[in-house]
Amino acid sequence: QKIITFIGRFVQEKGAEDVIRALKLLKNENVILTLIGDGPDRERIEKIIDHLDLKEKIILTGWLDKKHISSWLNASDIFIGPSKKAPDGWVEAQGLTFAEAMLSKTAVIASNSGGIPDTVQHDKTGLLVQPGDITGFANAIKELLYNPEKKDKLIDQGFEYATQNLTHQKTAQNFLNLYK
Repeated sequence: QKIITFIGRFVQEKGAEDVIRALKLLKNENVILTLIGDGPDRERIEKIIDHLDLKEKIILTGWLDKKHISSWLNASDIFIGPSKKAPDGWVEAQGLTFAEAMLSKTAVIASNSGGIPDTVQHDKTGLLVQPGDITGFANAIKELLYNPEKKDKLIDQGFEYATQNLTHQKTAQNFLNLYK
């Protein structure tokens, strides 16, 4: 079984519902979805899972400490971050979880929204899908499931990009360089 992982608050703008609906389109695939997080929409998320008959394909972990999140990312085949614009106008600035997934050598699928494309570069460090495009997310998952060479290339390039640009040390050095 392949493991797809989502990490985030259960609120509309983080897109957990979109991942669940994309998983329904992949009902014949040998995949499971791990939803790490919690939030005000948890009850609604649980009802959607029940309604779509996906209980056997989804694990709800609640919030986990950093060590356990790292373990899940290391065990995952794909990290998915389907953030979209919130009703109040909020958009994902960068998303630390994308960098964490890349540093864990996990393939990344994300929304082409907010600051995400600064980290997840389409067909270089991951795959980008338009926010809310459930079929697009399902197709991106299939693309990585059925094209292991592409998946491995994205993982390698994502890891290289993250180690060169997104570690705490590199970020601190870039910040210091602003004052030189």
